[in-house]
Amino acid sequence: MIVPKVLPRPKKVVFYKQTTMLPSGVFLEERALPAITQKAALGRFFNQKGMYIEATYEKKFGEETYCLRIDETGISVKYGSKAGAFYALVTLRQIFEQSTEQKIFCGEIFDEPDFPSRGLMLDISRNRIPSVETLKKIIDFISSLKMNELQLYIEGKSFLYPSLQDYYAPDCDVLTVSDVRLLDKYCRERFVEFVPNQNTFGHMTEWLAEKSIHSLSECPEGFMYYGIKMPPSTLDPTKSESIGFIRMQLNDLLSAFSSDKVNIGGDEPFELGEGNSAGVCRKKGKGTVYFEFMQKVFSEVAAHGKRAMMWGDVIKEYPDLFRSFLPDDITVLEWGYDAGSFTDQICELYEKAGTQYYLCPGTSLWNTVTGKTENMRENIKSAARLGKKHRAKGLLLTDWGDGGSCQPFVFAFLPYATGAAYSWNSAAEQDEVICDYLNGMFFKDKSGSFAQILADLGNYYHCADRDDPNATKIFKTLYVQQTDCMNVTEGNYEPLFFNRDFERLSARECLKTLEYLRVIKARAENVSLECSEGKQYFKEFEWAVGYLIHGCKLGAIKADNRQFARSELEEMKEELARLNADYVSIWKERNKQTGIEQSMFRMNALYKKYEAILN
Repeated sequence: MIVPKVLPRPKKVVFYKQTTMLPSGVFLEERALPAITQKAALGRFFNQKGMYIEATYEKKFGEETYCLRIDETGISVKYGSKAGAFYALVTLRQIFEQSTEQKIFCGEIFDEPDFPSRGLMLDISRNRIPSVETLKKIIDFISSLKMNELQLYIEGKSFLYPSLQDYYAPDCDVLTVSDVRLLDKYCRERFVEFVPNQNTFGHMTEWLAEKSIHSLSECPEGFMYYGIKMPPSTLDPTKSESIGFIRMQLNDLLSAFSSDKVNIGGDEPFELGEGNSAGVCRKKGKGTVYFEFMQKVFSEVAAHGKRAMMWGDVIKEYPDLFRSFLPDDITVLEWGYDAGSFTDQICELYEKAGTQYYLCPGTSLWNTVTGKTENMRENIKSAARLGKKHRAKGLLLTDWGDGGSCQPFVFAFLPYATGAAYSWNSAAEQDEVICDYLNGMFFKDKSGSFAQILADLGNYYHCADRDDPNATKIFKTLYVQQTDCMNVTEGNYEPLFFNRDFERLSARECLKTLEYLRVIKARAENVSLECSEGKQYFKEFEWAVGYLIHGCKLGAIKADNRQFARSELEEMKEELARLNADYVSIWKERNKQTGIEQSMFRMNALYKKYEAILN
């Protein structure tokens, strides 16, 4: 028998040489945990006619602390709260799953988290809105790894505000109030706090495009960003109607959530001080105007009996102001997505001010298709370790959707597990255990290699001579360079790509990446996924590898500015047609249908360019 591995790694764990029989099922008394929650924790091992687990509340334990003991006489649990009891059962399930010969090792585990808040924020506003069933699967996954917070980032029309429903297409398929209430209950049963998240100052482009709302723009005629004309994205803080619009949205959104918190965003008000508020910004200072508007939003939040959370990018520009303007109960969310983003200096700014804060690393999935594994791991580890050192309240893993949210679902599990593992136990090295967990207990891969293949695939970006922040060069080849170097008329309003990167990959870099991807594809031939969604996961994997290979071939053709040979272009066109059809199939399996055309905008644009050249 092999000694079981638990993820996240516990603080203290001892397994003895003695073994005992694997019970046919287990259960606790309902006073410790409701049956529905026990089943969520234990899965197939929950059985109310099985072995009774003695559960004892320990007053001296922390909120989520637990002690799990297994010996020849039975199984016992001590816990500091019902959440602690849930985490004990989650751990027990992992031990049961790794049993062989119907036996388990005797032992004892004492465990507690590094952070009281360990969360995931998923962007549902850049084309892709996961279906309720997909969101349930995400909740199941993160709760099984002891995460306790979920946020769905909302800007624009990804949520159906009842008061604004006239602005939606009749056939729109977006998140609804009933969806939220169902998910809120599902989260509570798994000790996950479902926190509402809605931007309230910048990132208002989709609403300001509406004629009847357009007058609330800071710059109604648009603004210049890196030399490119951008549509309005920021509310005019000088107009009372602006806060009235936010009030309407918050009234609709917050009624669906049971959480006493709300993330009000407040990041990147790009045009502030450049349009209607220019005069008052000169008089008072841009920082003061920003905080005065956000104070109005804080008041709206307080009227609902909730506590505000907000991004920290603007706040930290005005350290002398934020101490006096921010409410005492606010939580600042400090984001950074590269390996070296977080520093002692940044953490000390909030720590010395006595401000509650989270550190918010990223999955690195956006603008990459498969992620950037090494960057993701280092980003998460540094956030966890610096946050622990400087008394951050939480770690919130952010999964953004820039570039059309074209990263398939299968690639999310590695960063999600990494965020969960290090937010619970920041000190322990857990990368190997994460892959073991994903292979053995999640994907159920008989080859024991799929998780490592996913991790290695996410390092394809190292084949380029230079890394790009928040993107990869191959993705840019597919997304913005395509068959030419500029696509200004293509309707792309993502700031990341407006600072045009004219540096193309060389033919050598493209061919090096192509060979790397082909080796990855060959390694996957031995993968055998026996989980219920194994075929779908592998289909997603194959699409991603194929799409990146397509980008490598396109980049190699373009590298020397040579003309396309007709035969190779016809082959590329046919290949992209297959890839685009597979993308639609994958999308429909996981997501609501609104947003697919926007997500595929670049894919379809490239196909049309192939056609135009051939014609």
